[in-house]
Amino acid sequence: MIAITNIGGNPLGTSRYEVTMNKHHIAFFEHNRTEGLSKCLQVAAQAVEKAKWEELATHLLDIEYVKMD
Repeated sequence: MIAITNIGGNPLGTSRYEVTMNKHHIAFFEHNRTEGLSKCLQVAAQAVEKAKWEELATHLLDIEYVKMD
């Protein structure tokens, strides 16, 4: 299951959210509730995409470090 959970902030403005998949943390993002659900989903998707690339970069750096040893 994919969940987007409001974890704090201004209920009438910008709040912080967490995206989880099967109860595993994927990403955090901020969203202004006045911009609506479609914008929230768009920002969530961007945060997930960014997290995926950051994780990949970390793994690639780990591989390069191992090669140097």
